[in-house]
Amino acid sequence: MGNTTGAQAALSIAGIKQFLERTYRSKFVRNVAVVASGTAGAQAIVIAFAPIITRLYGPEAFGILGTFMAIVAVITPIAALSYPIAIVLPKEDSDASGIARLSAYIALGVAALTALVLLIAGNQIVNLLQVQEVSSYIWLLPLVILFAAWLQINQQWELRKKHFGVKARAAVRNA
Repeated sequence: MGNTTGAQAALSIAGIKQFLERTYRSKFVRNVAVVASGTAGAQAIVIAFAPIITRLYGPEAFGILGTFMAIVAVITPIAALSYPIAIVLPKEDSDASGIARLSAYIALGVAALTALVLLIAGNQIVNLLQVQEVSSYIWLLPLVILFAAWLQINQQWELRKKHFGVKARAAVRNA
C-alpha cells in the first residue's frame, strides 16, 4: 500500500506538471496573463505614488476629483451608446471599422449635446445636483466624455486585433 500512495503522488505530480505545461503553451492563458500583469502593474504604480500625491493635494481636492469622476462615470456609458462593445463582433474588419466610426460620431454628438446643455442650463444643473465645488470644472465634461468614448473605441479595436500587450502597456501608462 505504501507504494500505491507513492505512485499516486508521482502520477498526480506528473499530471499537474503536464497540466501546467499545457496551460503555459495556451495562447489564451498567455494573453490573459499579459493583460492581468498590465493591470497589476498599473495598480502597483498607483499604490507606490499614493503617499506622494496625498502630500501634494488635500482631501478637498480628492473630493472634487471624486465628484467630477462620478459625474463622468454616469455619463460616459451614454457617450457612445455602448456601440464600442460591438466592435469585436463582426467577421470583417470593414464592418468593425464602420461600427467604430459610428461610435466616434455618436460620441462627438453626445459631447456636443452635453456642451449645449451645459451652455444653456449648466448653473441650474450644478445647483440641482448640489455640486457647486465642481462648477469651475463642469466645462471639461464634454471633452472628458468625448475622449473617454474614444478610449473605449480604441480599447475594443485593440481587443479585436488581439493586441493585448498594447492594452497592458496602456493600463500601466494610464496609472
